[in-house]
Amino acid sequence: MGPAQKVSIRKERLLKRQQLFSSNSVASALKSTVESLGLEIRVISLRRDGGQIFSIAGRHCLVHVCNKARQFSSKCGKLYWGFQINPSVLKTSEFLVLVVAENGGFRFFVLPVHKLPAKFFAVSRHLYIPQGGYNTKGQGRKRGSLDILEHENAWQLLTTVSTPSVSASPA
Repeated sequence: MGPAQKVSIRKERLLKRQQLFSSNSVASALKSTVESLGLEIRVISLRRDGGQIFSIAGRHCLVHVCNKARQFSSKCGKLYWGFQINPSVLKTSEFLVLVVAENGGFRFFVLPVHKLPAKFFAVSRHLYIPQGGYNTKGQGRKRGSLDILEHENAWQLLTTVSTPSVSASPA
């Protein structure tokens, strides 16, 4: 197979990914939301495990979608949206974008990967978002854990450049 043939195959695969992207209601909602903010979005990979990898504002983003809230404990009676996160893909991403399909609309949660607990990078983990939020006492959320609800529509995180803090030394 020659170099021209390889380029042609890559272009064909990219075209198929773009067509899948535009025909999916979640993907088109994500695209219209991102583009309405003046950010650029393109498909990098559509994965078999349900995760999709996009470049949004030039940042590598792993996108997961949940279409139905489930009750994972009969004791609490609360519904949660659950996402199974693949650590190998997470390690290669800058951001995790969780999409919740709810009442015909979509909610987006934008999480910087570096803020996730280390346990997410070791083995496949589930991440849960409570439907209706946490109760007034904050129960249902482990102390010191990342508050996912604070990251709803946190698109501004994609455009801020993270720089390491430099401590000033006296001269």
